[in-house]
Amino acid sequence: MAETKNPIFLFLLSSLLALLVQCHIITAKPGGLTIELIHGNDPQSPFYQPNLTHKQRIQALTNQSIARAQYLKTMTTLAAANNQTFSYSPETVRMLMNLNMAVALYSVKIGIGTIPTSSPQFKLYNLVVDTASDLTWLQCEECEQHRCFAVVDEPFPSSRSTSYQHLPCNAHPLCQGFCIGDFCSFERTYADRSFVAGYLSSETFSFDSSTGPGRESIQGLVFGCAIDSNQVSFAGDTNQISGVLGLGFGPRTFVSQLDPLGQSNGRFSYCLRRERVVGPITSYLKVGTDIQQRPDLSVTGLRRFNTIAYYYINLLGISVNGHMLPIPPEEFAVRDDGTGGSMIDSGSTFTRISRHAHDVLISALEAVFAASGEGTLRRLPAGEYGPFELCYEVLRPEAFLGFPIITFNLQNNANMHMDHEAAFVTGAGASGNLEFCLAMLPESNPIMPTSIGAFQQTNYRFIYDTKEFKLYFGPENCFASS
Repeated sequence: MAETKNPIFLFLLSSLLALLVQCHIITAKPGGLTIELIHGNDPQSPFYQPNLTHKQRIQALTNQSIARAQYLKTMTTLAAANNQTFSYSPETVRMLMNLNMAVALYSVKIGIGTIPTSSPQFKLYNLVVDTASDLTWLQCEECEQHRCFAVVDEPFPSSRSTSYQHLPCNAHPLCQGFCIGDFCSFERTYADRSFVAGYLSSETFSFDSSTGPGRESIQGLVFGCAIDSNQVSFAGDTNQISGVLGLGFGPRTFVSQLDPLGQSNGRFSYCLRRERVVGPITSYLKVGTDIQQRPDLSVTGLRRFNTIAYYYINLLGISVNGHMLPIPPEEFAVRDDGTGGSMIDSGSTFTRISRHAHDVLISALEAVFAASGEGTLRRLPAGEYGPFELCYEVLRPEAFLGFPIITFNLQNNANMHMDHEAAFVTGAGASGNLEFCLAMLPESNPIMPTSIGAFQQTNYRFIYDTKEFKLYFGPENCFASS
């Protein structure tokens, strides 16, 4: 029943960034949906750790970025090797399934099923968001006859739902020839050798409505009803995550299935709100035809390599206060073997750039901060804020000249300017003085892409057109919009 007997490597764009709020509203509107997300640092998140200090939260976010980079390294290395032992597909879920979901940034809460004997007549489930996955799946009741992963909520009771249907084998356009008996099946094998498998099925998905009381429903969405798993662990014995919401490329993704209903047109967008201590807060994912390519937005191309649905862009250089740094453009370009390049990765908290580019950027920033005068700043020792390499304490605020503007220069003169709240992590030190660090990490492995992380994307509107392979973006007050 397996789609492939080989490991498939998974990565979460989990899409999308460092949020800090409960997902309690998913708004269905004509022409699309607006989905509120829960970030792992939000008190309502299944992954929330309430007792962390400010520095510990920063360390946790840097650990998440480092772990994600390791997964990307594994995927990139195998893709570059072009080894026939491995199989790649744009429909692959891309994340490791245990290690307490080290790359899971976001989750959503969705109503599933039509259960007449239940009140309400659906079951609510937390799903992690993956914009690189083609398939939404969750654990179903039949797993109790096989192997279930730990979850607080009961598996989805498919036998009690009047709207649940198995997809017949080879008789549905989204069934790709892998079957359990007469019914279409799926299997996902992960980089850590864990796997999940089950039936491809259709069901009614429902969402809270902001237009009035009650729920908005979409019938007949195809998802994976998981009945067997091995070594899968989202969050140990207290796990409240039941599966994955797939928002990537391919005909089975949530976005693609909404397209024939006039609800998608292959577009989704987000505007990540900024929390001033450790990252963004309440943010929304919009899926729908009502997303317009506004004339005030910059536009750059999206690209795909090695059949992997990462959101690659053409980064040409980095500027500080308008001055282009002496970094060769090829440092950000994709090589002939498909390695390197630059990508938008809102599943990683912090931006990662090559070691050389990182060193050049640090040298430029050191010169800017030195202009504030001797005794104004104190360079903090390495390790004070985890792996961040440029950190200062402000000793004389009255003499501090302020933060520079860092700019990522993209193709088509599409420039992404970052103010200090997007470029630097700030906070009060033990003395009460302001402390700050460059919120970017060096990448020493030359095969790895430059990745623009979620922290750097805050207060920008990003619109992904997965049909035209274009990315539209521009500054926006994300607190004034959804």
